[in-house]
Amino acid sequence: MEPESPFRLLFRTWSSSSAGANSRRGFLSGDQNRREIGLFEKAKIFDNHSDLHNRIPTCFISTTEDPIRALKYAIDLAVQGLSGIHIAIIRSNEYRCGKEVAAEVSSVLFDINESLYKTEFLFLFEIAPADIIHVVSLETLEGNGLLNKLKVLDPTTWVDEELPRISTIRRQIHENNEGAWRNANEKTWQERSGRYVAAIAKCFGAGAPHRAIASLIWEHGTHFTPANYEYDGLDLRVRNAIQKSLDKNARSCWCDEWCGELANMEILG
Repeated sequence: MEPESPFRLLFRTWSSSSAGANSRRGFLSGDQNRREIGLFEKAKIFDNHSDLHNRIPTCFISTTEDPIRALKYAIDLAVQGLSGIHIAIIRSNEYRCGKEVAAEVSSVLFDINESLYKTEFLFLFEIAPADIIHVVSLETLEGNGLLNKLKVLDPTTWVDEELPRISTIRRQIHENNEGAWRNANEKTWQERSGRYVAAIAKCFGAGAPHRAIASLIWEHGTHFTPANYEYDGLDLRVRNAIQKSLDKNARSCWCDEWCGELANMEILG
């Protein structure tokens, strides 16, 4: 018997035009022919699912554990002129890691790059309503100051009026964080870093798992590590700063826990 996957906090961004059925009451894939799927069919489905221009319904539903990627995709949809843009936060262990599925079908899809799917997690056919712990609209995120706190997503900062790639966004956040370390008081860097990611997490609104979101933002977006990061306990001071910032307005949900370590956990056997 295979070991049970760990519960993860995952994010699904969607609009009124997204494939399948998407709502606060759950998600259904575009292909609802529930069946056993063999390797060759799975490879074909995965290939279609990975094609951004594909319009053939598949049985996979995409999520990510990277809040920055989910936020970037929401802005992408807005730039395309789409409406009804939301991000759902899901807590589940019923997923399949995209990298794991990519490795499974690599014997059929020879040119697949498994590393591209490291932060993607797939659900087969549905995401149960009970697994959805929070939903927020892009309108609410922006109303809560998202573009002011995460300026790299603000259209007024883009070059040639084009939203940067996720790698560029992550690198810019990382460089800003490193600059804060090198150009300011190193003694307060960890506290300021903690408050920064906590402020972004708060944009998800009351009832969201702010501590968990902040930990994942830190791991995937702003995780600059000085040479003495863990030795001097700076990692714990960042955690404490996040918690202190959130404690001032404690309005999160029951499953709010630090889960950044999962961002670096390989679940491939």
